[in-house]
Amino acid sequence: MKKDTIVYIDDEAYVAYTAEERLKMDFPDYSFVHSSGHPPCVRMILEEVNLDRIAVICADGHLPAHTWGWDVVEELKQKGYCGPTVYIGGTTLPEEKKHLFSDVADKFGDKLIETLRKYI
Repeated sequence: MKKDTIVYIDDEAYVAYTAEERLKMDFPDYSFVHSSGHPPCVRMILEEVNLDRIAVICADGHLPAHTWGWDVVEELKQKGYCGPTVYIGGTTLPEEKKHLFSDVADKFGDKLIETLRKYI
């Protein structure tokens, strides 16, 4: 199955919109799925896209309702996702959660594009 989807988890709509516009320019062959991180975030992602189609997951740190991006990533990995994950949060990534991420980047700038090019 072709990996053709970028999943972007961030609770700020403006940030996600800006990221989507930039990613569509740099990765036109990929679709973009945004999750605000509101529970039930993982169920929404799984309803939108098959895990086997996800090329990369970008996840923020602090999300609404006292949830964390690394917890969402951990749950997706428990459900079978085994591809790259990029941390885009401003919150310091806890040492015990670093193993969940392949890399770290900014939310929508050049560093994000450069980082994603390593994986897709």
